This record gives sequence, structure tokens and C-alpha cells, in this order.
Amino acid sequence: MAPKKLRIRGEAQVPDESKEPATEDEKWLLVPGKIENFTYTGKNVRVPGSLIGAAIRKYWPGMYTPVLGGESKLAYTWEDYEIAPYPGFASAADAVIKKFWRNYRVATEHKDRADVVLRNMCRKLTRQQWYNREDHVHRPLLCFEQGVRYTKPEIVRGLARL
Repeated sequence: MAPKKLRIRGEAQVPDESKEPATEDEKWLLVPGKIENFTYTGKNVRVPGSLIGAAIRKYWPGMYTPVLGGESKLAYTWEDYEIAPYPGFASAADAVIKKFWRNYRVATEHKDRADVVLRNMCRKLTRQQWYNREDHVHRPLLCFEQGVRYTKPEIVRGLARL
């Protein structure tokens, strides 16, 4: 018997507008938890944290200027997302939240609680994005080129050079 082919999952993607639900009834129904989680039922429901993480990466504002004429700052916390401008939205945080609500819904009696839970999840997942970097020590691997695939020995040699 031949071994099963290994399936490697790619990075989580934010769906484009053509793949978003057209009506409220087509959106996945969520129930907010206590602090920073949602529960859901049904088949083929995308885990809410997966979409939030993908949206946080997609709408990352990078370097931004909090005060006009002030010094630029690197966005790495949810508070930075709430301040940083993003084209077409009030802020980068607004872009993440609107993208989330285009795919999910909650009952009207849970709406206020769901907004609190969503912000808590965003705050937590924004911090985790820095831990999901290649080298796990909050600095880019300057010896590698973006978009180029490397083998594990090449990566280990690259880390040894840092």
C-alpha cells in the first residue's frame, strides 16, 4: 500500500468579494463566548480566528505616522491598527472588522457582546502575528529574499549567520 500523499496547508487567505456571502442568511452564524472566542455550528464553517489572522496580515499598515508631521511608527499592536490609516477605510482596524462581518453574523441580542469578543480576539491575534515570524525572535531574516523558497538546511545555515 502506497503512503498517503502529504497535504501541506498554505497560509490562510482572506476571501475576495466574489466569494463572500451575498445575503445575511448565507453568512456563518456565531455565538460570542465569554472573553475571546466564538462558538458556531454547521458544516464547512471557517474558524473565525483563521479569518481574523488572515485579515490582520492583509491589512497590516506597516509604518505609519500617528501625528501629522510626527515620527513614523511600526504597527505591531491592535492599538496601532486602530490609529493607523488604511486606504478605503477609517483605519486598519476598521478594515479587519468590516471584512470579518462580511462573512459572519450574530443574533441581534448578541451584537454588543460579539463586538467586544471580536476586538479581544483581534488584540490577541495581532500580538501573535509577531510570534509567527520565520525566526521567532521578532526580527526579519535579512539574509533571505521574500518570495523565494528555501530548503531546511539553507534556512538553518541562514540562521547561523545572524
